[in-house]
Amino acid sequence: MSETTSSYRGGDIELSSHKPKGQPFLKPLYGFPPYQYTGDVVLMIVYEADEAAIREVLPRQLEPLPGNIVAMCFFICPDVTGIGPHTFTMPCIPVRFGDYQGQFVPYLYTSTDVSLAAYREGQGWPAVFGDTSIKDHGAGKLTARVVRNGREVMKAERHRGRRPDHSPRLSADYSLQGNSERRRHGL
Repeated sequence: MSETTSSYRGGDIELSSHKPKGQPFLKPLYGFPPYQYTGDVVLMIVYEADEAAIREVLPRQLEPLPGNIVAMCFFICPDVTGIGPHTFTMPCIPVRFGDYQGQFVPYLYTSTDVSLAAYREGQGWPAVFGDTSIKDHGAGKLTARVVRNGREVMKAERHRGRRPDHSPRLSADYSLQGNSERRRHGL
């Protein structure tokens, strides 16, 4: 070692695997979990989707569960510790991997850079920017809308009190991560 390098003592920040600092460690974008969601407004629409549409967004190793069910979840989150207020929308698809059952999230739209980083880096979800809104029109009619880059990419409508044989209406036009081609599905 030269005299110059042996006398250099380095910076004042001590990094340790026991006390991670986040990235970047002086000003992390989001706080450490667990996260507490308070006062959320949620519209969840559960429906049967076309099996081919589900398989198109699943990795080859995952098998959709019988019934081809999708839970489309629209969230308005005014108070989230470590992440802050934001909105997000995601489909949750019940799946099987061998003997294990769980859910798969093929995409997620979220409204802030903090929630985008937390969901992508912390949760591992393929999140992109998009703003979710939920509106109660009265008389049991609820609508949800997702806008990305000024364009409506998803809308949903639900009437409370409908008989079970009347399905909610949902249309989605989205781009899968890594695929610039726009796709239209029953998801």
